[in-house]
Amino acid sequence: MMRKIVGSVLILLLLIYVGVGFFFSGVILFGGEHDLPKPVELAIADDAPQWDVDGWEKVDIEVTDEISLAGNYFDNPADGQCAVVLLHGHTSNRNELIDYAPIYWGYGCDVLAYDARGHGESDPAALTFGYHEREDAAKVVDWVSQHAGIEPGQIGLVGTSYGAATSLQTLAVRDDLAFVVADSAYQDMETIILARGAADYGAYVSIFNPIIKLITNMRGDMVFDEVAPQDTVIGKQTPILLLHSERDGFTGAFHSENIFANANPATTELHITPWTDRHGAAFHENPPGYTAIVTGFLEEKAPDFGDSPN
Repeated sequence: MMRKIVGSVLILLLLIYVGVGFFFSGVILFGGEHDLPKPVELAIADDAPQWDVDGWEKVDIEVTDEISLAGNYFDNPADGQCAVVLLHGHTSNRNELIDYAPIYWGYGCDVLAYDARGHGESDPAALTFGYHEREDAAKVVDWVSQHAGIEPGQIGLVGTSYGAATSLQTLAVRDDLAFVVADSAYQDMETIILARGAADYGAYVSIFNPIIKLITNMRGDMVFDEVAPQDTVIGKQTPILLLHSERDGFTGAFHSENIFANANPATTELHITPWTDRHGAAFHENPPGYTAIVTGFLEEKAPDFGDSPN
């Protein structure tokens, strides 16, 4: 009898263990509120009112047989033979970085802002924190290259947070870009997801980490441990600009510092800014200071990019 009771208890505990893992894998892959982007006219008026742009096109870029990404493409009449792709943060949409666009518009570059898979108006999909999104970004670069008639070496990726980490991981797929600007990236999925889980739900959650990772891998068709921007930058030649607020309370600045430690020192810059404690908000707190860092980086590390506004 005792043996049966012990066996039943062990089965119950196993079911609970698997059930908790399944729940948290769902939070990781499908959680969060996903807002649709507002009309591009309002985004420009509200977020980038100084942007002198009057034309754009709605685009849909097919990245797999099941998934197309929705975006807005801005064709620059200055024709600087360059382009920039904007990658937004977790559960956001393509409007998030619209106010960054004028920086690159001044170089004569076309601009593409798109909704990541599972976000905005793009097709629904699991959020894999860069594992599949990096392949998407690489295909978006190919699309822009063909659409604008320029080489990938004239196209830069600019992202914040989730988009920053995706941009850096795209280097695992291709190392032929003009540059990557990564604002407030996370160093790896292990740290950002499991550490945040402990912070949000309590330290006890860590005992479920193995099953959470296993089920996340199965449901997301991914490899949890391969989501690591700090690894994908190793040995890369593409110029990289890393930015992070020194007081970021959500994703600490150590994430960018650890990425920088693995990156090519000849082509990478790290700027820890003092302007805000809000995650990914350095530009909004100090647009001139932020812009100066970006333009200085482009002048130093990507001098042949576009038509310099200086």
